[in-house]
Amino acid sequence: MKTLFSFLSLFLFCTASLLFSGCEGKQQEAMVQETATSQDAAQSTAPPDEAKPTAPEHVIRQAEVKFQVKDLFESTQRVELLVSDLGATLANTTQQQTDDAKTTDFVIRVQPEKFKPLMQQLQKESIQLDVRTISTEDVGMEYVDLQARKKAKLAVEQRFLGLLKEAKNMKQVLEVEREIQLVREEIESAEARLRYLQNQTAFSTIRLSMYQVIPTHVPQEPGFGSRLLAALDTGWQLWLSVVVGLFYVWPLWLLGAGVLLYLRKRNVA
Repeated sequence: MKTLFSFLSLFLFCTASLLFSGCEGKQQEAMVQETATSQDAAQSTAPPDEAKPTAPEHVIRQAEVKFQVKDLFESTQRVELLVSDLGATLANTTQQQTDDAKTTDFVIRVQPEKFKPLMQQLQKESIQLDVRTISTEDVGMEYVDLQARKKAKLAVEQRFLGLLKEAKNMKQVLEVEREIQLVREEIESAEARLRYLQNQTAFSTIRLSMYQVIPTHVPQEPGFGSRLLAALDTGWQLWLSVVVGLFYVWPLWLLGAGVLLYLRKRNVA
């Protein structure tokens, strides 16, 4: 009896241990899965590593394009609409006409990232490309140099302003003010050049010239029959002119008739 009771106790203990270990394993597995899920969710919701900000590109892009179009009026309208859609600016528009062609010239300012798409769209209007020139100028070194020079000149200006406060007489005041004026002119020159470079690099320039050829009518050589009729007409007109001219000099006819009558009477007498 004791042996049976001991066997049942051992069986129950093992069963309970197995159940407990199984539950604990499931809890640990659930915790691991939950932790992994939380990490995945955190990774998915976490913002991506932002790229390190790059220095702005200081490149001046310019293009010169000239081509022939089929209909200048329609092409001009499409170009103006395209420029507006891409957020570009028409800095200047000039139209002119000669005996053999009509021309429209554009100066377009566009953001650098839209420079290439705009060039591709503009050239779709062309039926004959005459000129296509693209130039780039990297002014990054000049830009950095101007900024450094401006910073240095500002520091010099501050030192002169300090000396101005310490000036003891009018001569020293005038000398320091003259130096301050020279430094200020250099600072303003650097600032003006920086503004120019910023404007030129912020917007690329496209100089576009479109033209439409005006057909000219070349007169054809007249045939033999036409020339013969023209000669007859010219001869008839000449004859009429002679006859009319004779009537213009009718006083001379009267004078000549009078002279002949006088001579005849004299001979008879």
